[in-house]
This record gives sequence, structure tokens and C-alpha cells, in this order.
Amino acid sequence: MNKELLFQEKPLSVFIAPEIIVSNEEFEFEQRFIDECLTSIPSEAVEDVSSEVHETNRIPDPRILIIDDEKILRLDKKLVDDSIEKTSYLGKLEYEAFEKIKYWSAKNEEGVEIWFSPSFEGVYPVEKIDIGEIRHASDGTKVLLKKAILLDIEKDGFLDIANNFALSIGYEKFVSSEKLRSEPVFCTRNEMNFLLSSISGLTNQIEMIASGEDLKKKTETYERLSIHQKIYYSTNHYYRSEYHYIRERAEEERMMGKNSVSCPSSKTAFQSFSGDYRGETRTDEAYFECPRCHGLIKSGLGITTCPHCGLTKEQAGSTCG
Repeated sequence: MNKELLFQEKPLSVFIAPEIIVSNEEFEFEQRFIDECLTSIPSEAVEDVSSEVHETNRIPDPRILIIDDEKILRLDKKLVDDSIEKTSYLGKLEYEAFEKIKYWSAKNEEGVEIWFSPSFEGVYPVEKIDIGEIRHASDGTKVLLKKAILLDIEKDGFLDIANNFALSIGYEKFVSSEKLRSEPVFCTRNEMNFLLSSISGLTNQIEMIASGEDLKKKTETYERLSIHQKIYYSTNHYYRSEYHYIRERAEEERMMGKNSVSCPSSKTAFQSFSGDYRGETRTDEAYFECPRCHGLIKSGLGITTCPHCGLTKEQAGSTCG
């Protein structure tokens, strides 16, 4: 059976016993967060600005998506699929991963998907791990509990993290950072804890997940931003969008941190799936892949030597041009 598509439980003897990061208490915090989000649905603008607040402060960004058969919906019941750009290099590659996650989430009642997003010049300024766990609300609604973790590390180190985790749970090694974009990893909750343990020395965000601080901060952020949303609609501020008005208020109140967001302004599958709907940037530049190291090289610039591994066009033959 294809592990990419169907969730399979594995014996814990496969792993070095990890420190349990997400405890039973945290599980209960998560359940309350899920139920609250389904009953007090934040607007699209509030959701987007709250994600920016968390990301720029390097707080894990929890959010909820609804699973409806083979459809994945935002809390406002809009199809995530409808907002995804599918024609650019990134769009095509990441949509492959999104399709796999849709199929997996429709076929399973439990499990975790982990999508590694390496940085990409002009689009993604930082490495990001996007985690989604299948859960059920108290009313039975099937959801993905998403948590995004941004890591300020080198791209090669990020690939090492992904490969160490993949190999430890029986996946094949990713040959390049770009291969991460189309290949989500499906695992158990215990395996997710293993990954969180492995990166706990790189960021304090894992401690926030373990304590439930990420969920408490998100709830507080929703509440603060929702106040500004109400003011926006009760006063004459229609000369600018709800999103820009709320974001300005968040900046005035110094809610924004000094770090970069993960997806500044475009609509590839990863950005849409991660809850980023803040406009558009160009992602349709042409690239070709080095046949040796699989790194990406911009087309149309006359580049004949791979900037990543030094392979020349002559050494590679006509495939590197």
C-alpha cells in the first residue's frame, strides 16, 4: 500500500523514543481551539493578519481547515482549491502535494501530514514546516488542525532535517530541496512528536506548542483583531480593504514582530494551504533543474554552469540548457 496516500500505524520500536512534545493536556487545549474556531469563525482578513502576527514573532501559527470528502475548505467554507495558482513552476509542483494531501485526508480518520517548504528566491524568504493533523470537532466535523513553524536556518540544514525525519520513518531520501515541495510526508502523532523533538534545539516554538502557548496567543490575537474588524465595518473606512485596515491597527499596537513572514504575497498551493491570501507576486518565472544536484536555475539568462554544484553545460550535455 502506498504510504504517501494512506495513513499506516507503525510500531514504536522503529524509533528512538522521543520526548513527548504534544501532551494529553495540549490535546485538550487543541480540542477547545478547534471547537471555538468552528463556532466563532474569524474573517479572512483577521485570519491572515493573525498569521502575520504569529510568523513575524516566530510563534507557531495554528489554524483550522475543514475536510469535506475530497475537498478542503477554509472556515468560511470557501474551497482552498479555488484560490490556488496552478500554472507557474511553484504552482504546478506544490499542487501535486496538495492533491496528495486532499486524497489522504479524505481516506483517513486520523494521522498527520507534514509539508516541508524550503525558501525560494523572490517568493519564500524562510524555511517553513507546515503540519496538519486530522481531528474531529465535538460536533463531529472533520478538520485539519494546522500548525506552521518557521525556521531561520540555512536551506541545506532544512533539507537535512527533512531527510533525517523521512529516513527515520521509512521514507526515501529527498534528493533536493525542490523535491520537498511536491512530496508531503504522512505519519502518526508519535512520529510528529519525534520531528518536533528533533528541532527543539533550533527554536523555542516547540516549547510553545508543548505548553499550549501557541493556541492561547492565537485566540488572543483573534480577539484583538476582531475588535478592529468591527470598528472597520461600523465606521467609514471603505477607502481601503479590511485586511489593510486591520493590519495597520496591528502595526500601531506593535503586534507585528521584526521577522519576515513565510509567504509575502502570492497564491501557490502551499501559500493558500497555509492560509496566506494577501495579494499576488510573480511565480511564473521559468526554471530548469540541474541534472546532477537537482538545484533550480533560472532560464533565459545564459547560465551554463550550475550555481549550486558547478556542473557545466558541456559536462551535462544538452540536458542542462
